Amino acid sequence: MRNHRPLLGEGIRSFCPSAGYGMFDSTVCDIFLVNDEGELIGRPILAACVDAYSSMCLGYSLGLTGGVESLERLALNLVEDKTDWCRKFGINIKEEEWNCRSLPHVFITDLGREYASQQFSQLSDLGVSIVNLPPYRPELKGAVEKFFDLIQASFKKELATKGVIFEDYQERGGVDYRKKATFTIDEFEKILLLCIVNYNTKRAIDLPPEAVGKVKPFANELWSWSLRNHKDNVIDVTKIEIQMSLLPRTKGIFKRDGLYVNRLRYRNGSFTERFLKGGNCVVAYDPANVGVVYLFEEGNYIPFQLIERFFDGNTISFVKEFYAMKAKDQREAQTLETQGAINLTRELDLISKSKPNIHTEVKHAKENRTIEIKKEGK
Repeated sequence: MRNHRPLLGEGIRSFCPSAGYGMFDSTVCDIFLVNDEGELIGRPILAACVDAYSSMCLGYSLGLTGGVESLERLALNLVEDKTDWCRKFGINIKEEEWNCRSLPHVFITDLGREYASQQFSQLSDLGVSIVNLPPYRPELKGAVEKFFDLIQASFKKELATKGVIFEDYQERGGVDYRKKATFTIDEFEKILLLCIVNYNTKRAIDLPPEAVGKVKPFANELWSWSLRNHKDNVIDVTKIEIQMSLLPRTKGIFKRDGLYVNRLRYRNGSFTERFLKGGNCVVAYDPANVGVVYLFEEGNYIPFQLIERFFDGNTISFVKEFYAMKAKDQREAQTLETQGAINLTRELDLISKSKPNIHTEVKHAKENRTIEIKKEGK
C-alpha cells in the first residue's frame, strides 16, 4: 500500500481542498545538543503541524520530551502571534510571512500514542475535527513528512561539524557525532525558526490549478489566499482554552462534605445543592498542582478549591505517594494491632489461670472500702 500501488488520484488536495487541514507528526532531530555547561543532553524532539493544502508550517514544538507535553506546546504555538514569537529569538518577520494564530479546523494524525490519547481527543471540544489515519501509512501525511526532510536538509550542510547526524551514524567505524555537539536547545531553536521561515516564504511550491496566476508559488502566499475564501477553516481560541482542553479528566463525586476528586475534597460556594444532592460528574485536573480542579459541564470549566490545605501546591504524584505510604503504614499498624490483641489475650489468660476461683464475702464491702481508702491516704 505504501511502495507498490498505482497513484492515479489527484493527490492530497482531493482530501484537503483548501487551507485549514493540519497534519501532525513528530520526529527526533538529526543533531546532538548540549546544555549551558557544554554537557551532552542528546537529540531534541520536533513536533509540527503542516497545512496539507498549502504545505505551510502552522506551528511547531521543540523540546527534550515528546508525548502529550510536546503536543500541548505545539497547540499553544499554533495560536501564538508568530511575529512576537520570532522576535524572542532575535528574528524579525512580517505578519504575512507567518500569518497563523489559529487552530486548523481539521487535525490529521497517525495512531501514535500521544495522538490516540484521551487528552488529544479532548481538543475536539474546541470545534476541531480529528481524523486518525491507518497505521503504517506515512505517505498519507506526506506534507508533514516532507516538511521534516526539507527542514533538516536545510541546516545539515552548514552545521555538519556541530553535532549533526549523517547516514553512517551508529555504523561500525562511523563518526561519533555526540562528541561534536555544540549548540544548546535555545540556539538550535533559533536555527530551526530561520529554516521554518525560509520554508514558508522562499520555497517554490506546485500551485493547485485554481491558484495559478492568482498567487505567488510560496506556502505562506497560498495559505493566506485560500483562507480569504475559507475563513471558517480556522478556529480562533485562546491559550487558556487549549490548556484547559488538554487537562486530563477523571470522575468526581459530589458528597455532603465536598467534591471528591483523586481522593481529595474540593469546594465551591455556588454548588450547595449539588453537595447535598450528590452524584457523579466529570472533572479536569492539573497533575502538577492539585490546589484546584475544574468541573467540566456543557463545555465550561468551573473551578473548585482544595479543602485539605496540607496538599495545596503539590502534584498528583505526591498525593498518590502519600496515600500509598499511608495505606502501607496502616497495613503494618493493623498487623501489629492484631498481634498485640493476641498477645494481650494470652497474657490475661495466663493471669486468670494463675488465680484460683474463690467465694468472696460481700456483707462488709462498705466497711472494707473505707479501710482501703484510709490506707491510700497514708
